[in-house]
Amino acid sequence: MANKKFGDTLRTLRQQKGHTQQQVADMLCFKNKSTLGSWDVGKSEPDGYTLLKLCKIYGVKDIYSAFGKYPQFSM
Repeated sequence: MANKKFGDTLRTLRQQKGHTQQQVADMLCFKNKSTLGSWDVGKSEPDGYTLLKLCKIYGVKDIYSAFGKYPQFSM
């Protein structure tokens, strides 16, 4: 199970940049926004490589400053 708090953080970062789910999906070359919707509600999480891309898109230089000192990723 994915982490709801992690999803909330991803959604907040996206909204702070003024991006829609579809805009970010397009930037990531996804076919549709459903994957981002799953991330936003904590249903699933991006893989590590995609997370790094999201940090770049959202302007996050230090992943720990956005997600906390010890992020809780599901396995």
